[in-house]
Amino acid sequence: MKFFSSLVAILLTSIITIWTSSNMNWGGDNYKCLISSDGCGYYAYLPAIFIYKDLQFSHFDKVEMSKEYFSTFTTQDYRLKTENGTIDKYYVGSAILWMPFFGIAHLVASNFGHLTDGYSYPYQVSINIASIFYLCLGIWLLSKLLIQFGFDQKSVFWSIILTVFGTNIFYYAVLIPSFSHILSFCSIIAFFYFINQYKATKLLIDLILGSIILGIVFLIRPVNIIILLFVPFLFADIKELIFRLRQISLKHYLISFLCTLLVVSIQFLIYKLQTGSWIVYSYNKETFDFLNPQLVDYLISYRKGFFVYTPMFSLFFLVGLYSLFKENPFKGSVLFTTFLFFCYVASSWWCWWYGSSFSQRPMIDIMFLLSILICYALKNQTKGFQNTLIGIGILLLVFNQFQIYQLRYGVILQDGMTSELYWDAFLNVNKLLDATK
Repeated sequence: MKFFSSLVAILLTSIITIWTSSNMNWGGDNYKCLISSDGCGYYAYLPAIFIYKDLQFSHFDKVEMSKEYFSTFTTQDYRLKTENGTIDKYYVGSAILWMPFFGIAHLVASNFGHLTDGYSYPYQVSINIASIFYLCLGIWLLSKLLIQFGFDQKSVFWSIILTVFGTNIFYYAVLIPSFSHILSFCSIIAFFYFINQYKATKLLIDLILGSIILGIVFLIRPVNIIILLFVPFLFADIKELIFRLRQISLKHYLISFLCTLLVVSIQFLIYKLQTGSWIVYSYNKETFDFLNPQLVDYLISYRKGFFVYTPMFSLFFLVGLYSLFKENPFKGSVLFTTFLFFCYVASSWWCWWYGSSFSQRPMIDIMFLLSILICYALKNQTKGFQNTLIGIGILLLVFNQFQIYQLRYGVILQDGMTSELYWDAFLNVNKLLDATK
């Protein structure tokens, strides 16, 4: 087996993420922060349904506010009280994907002396394990998709390594595993993998799986339905796209729609059981302002600019997009449009900086675009140019890991960064050493 292969990249990712998680999160009381902040809301459906059998989430006061597992920093009240009942502010998609891991954790807790309250050691560690699993599943499917796109194994290897460890993906997979972004990353890739399979095989099973996964994508974060804009990338040009769409039978269209609707209806059913209404806007006064997107701040501000805190994307966005446009202007336009529209919508959210976080966490959901751009940047280049790009990529990877370490110890703030604070922290080893004492 060659070292520069997709399989080696997946093995390295799994080994490093498991080793890091076990050292940082699975000993002592460190596990108590694994389900935290927004993650409390994503996860709450599981104990509410399977342990407390109460979709009004009364266990929040009984367990989460007891301070047995949570601190003021990690606990977040995810409940929205309406006239007809209480709902979870967050959507149920993450809980669906975590359900097998929750089940195993409950068996472990029941048989090995842990509290079966949904929040003791096995449950919280299971969410970390689930995050690693879905990350590895996502990059495995991504590697298969990139190979189908015609890229060589070496390019796919570097694409995976640089994407996982050179961006905020690693941070959210290991340190903040209860957030939804790794699940979105995996689900979106799985959707495109099965749709691409259907394009090649025309087998109904591939379309059904893709449609079910699209429903999961929606249930995790409804805004991610934007990824449908990327579907044309799977085709050579607009003529092939139209031709293939016309070939799909009405029966297949209807089955696809019904499969997606069936999955999405899980959320509506939960709302119906909780409040008597099928549709509820759970975010209350939190909304989008599409007439006032903070796109510049979202991408390049010191506070939370994506290109500032994830320079890996900056490098390959420029080089890869140039190479892609040169080879296929249609695909280049599709990728650029998808990226730009996603950023426009994300930056239109009232809290465009997305609270305490590292870089712009919504971008993890579409980070597969970086993987594609890395492959295009390396494609048909001289060996010297490839090695130069990979070398710069490795330096940016190291820089990213250094920033994550700075973030852990408060040298870089999760929110409130300014130009002065940024440049004061920039490659400042001494300040980091002082913070770790």
